[in-house]
Amino acid sequence: MSDSENKYIKMYREGPRKTDYFANDMGLVVTDADLGYAKGEMEIKPRYRNPMKRVHGAVPFTVADTLGGIAVMTYGRPWPTINASVDFLRSFGDSEKIIGEARVIKNGRRIKTVDVSLYDDAQRLCMKCLLQYFNAEGDSREA
Repeated sequence: MSDSENKYIKMYREGPRKTDYFANDMGLVVTDADLGYAKGEMEIKPRYRNPMKRVHGAVPFTVADTLGGIAVMTYGRPWPTINASVDFLRSFGDSEKIIGEARVIKNGRRIKTVDVSLYDDAQRLCMKCLLQYFNAEGDSREA
């Protein structure tokens, strides 16, 4: 861990990151986090492409859902995803990585709603997601 790593990235690395095997195996790297916010990127490996040589849709969705979950986790702990709306706006084409940003736009006691934008390495918007996460354990809004 670097000295510049903030408390939210540290919270993720010391908590959910240890058991987030799927995101770890895919190589997702969290590059920034703050209360209700997460940013990260992932290298697009050849095996993530489908027979049409396009990035398989599950790959960017994994990035979106993981970053959305991290943005929610900045309020204290992880919550499970209960709903997702995904718009594929353009192919990631020849991009070598996926770059994503997630922002909590509704910080409810029971449901948090997160807006996620994913970009290719030319900074073109390729995917938008609206995700919802459910709190089965009570209120965790920031005091």
